[in-house]
Amino acid sequence: MKVIAAIDVGYSNLKQAWLYVPDNVSGSSPLFKALKDLRSDNEEVRAESKLNTRIFPAGASPISELADSRSNNLMGHTVKLGDTQWRAPIDFADTQTVRRDFSGEYVKSDVWLALLKGALAEIDSPTIDTLVLGLPSSEFYKRPELKAYVEERATGPHVLGDKTIEVKKVVVIPQPLGTFYGQMLSCTDKEELEQLTESLVLVCDPGYYSFDFVLIQGGNRIYQDSSISTPNSVKAVCDNLRGVLKQKHQVNLQDGRIEQALRSDKTYVYAGGKKIEFSKELDEVAADVASATLSEIRSSLHSKGYEPDIAIISGGGAKLFHKYIKDGTGVNRVDQADNPVMRNVIGYLHAAL
Repeated sequence: MKVIAAIDVGYSNLKQAWLYVPDNVSGSSPLFKALKDLRSDNEEVRAESKLNTRIFPAGASPISELADSRSNNLMGHTVKLGDTQWRAPIDFADTQTVRRDFSGEYVKSDVWLALLKGALAEIDSPTIDTLVLGLPSSEFYKRPELKAYVEERATGPHVLGDKTIEVKKVVVIPQPLGTFYGQMLSCTDKEELEQLTESLVLVCDPGYYSFDFVLIQGGNRIYQDSSISTPNSVKAVCDNLRGVLKQKHQVNLQDGRIEQALRSDKTYVYAGGKKIEFSKELDEVAADVASATLSEIRSSLHSKGYEPDIAIISGGGAKLFHKYIKDGTGVNRVDQADNPVMRNVIGYLHAAL
């Protein structure tokens, strides 16, 4: 039995998916079947699915620097980086001294590697036959040395506490391609799938730190000059909302409080001795951020002669920005996956088959 895995080490979330594939089976049929089983109304059928998924906060820290020294009581796994033991993935509230890295050098950081190892520790197998990782499309095409660096860093043996996992092969793809593959795998209608694979599709991926856009034609051809990444995304919404709430309620919310609430599907926080509801303010701030971002995107695409037919939206900010995509980009249809946060990492698996 082969094990193929996909990991998306994001700025806010760590997402992973892995699939057990019989040695004598090739092609995408095992993934399609596993997804079908996972969506079944029958609990026993769902339990038999060969596809496993996980999502965690993307926090990591040396054990010696944890806010709570009782590391074994925290989520995640103990992994080794050189001579130092780390705990990953964990909640950001438990990382008191580790600064979050939002730069293009994130994949070179100790935090990124600790999170990768923590994700591998979730998989109950001594070997991973193929591991798929992603890079933002702009970095994938403009910095080929970064792709090579990630492949080298992730390949080989990884010491994970009291065990070692061997990664035999690493495949790095542009992140939007994972989103497209994920949407393709979720299509249950033949005509819908045909239209998706034959159209000019705008992939919209609002992550925590950046909002990424790219055009895909024919199901696999990425237009590199259409690749745009803007910091006007979930973090911008959180930062702007903190300012609005501070002015309105005279509360100074700690960095990360709103992010933590949104990750838990809450639109309120407790501060200043009271419960502060912010659903209305959230919608207003998200609309402002979306308007600024999408007008820039539409203008850029129009100047290059691109008129996409369909937009796909996935990522942690899909819920915030979905309703603005159609009018903001001028597309005829907007597709959102049933689980937009996990869609790209499930799509990554398609690249391993």
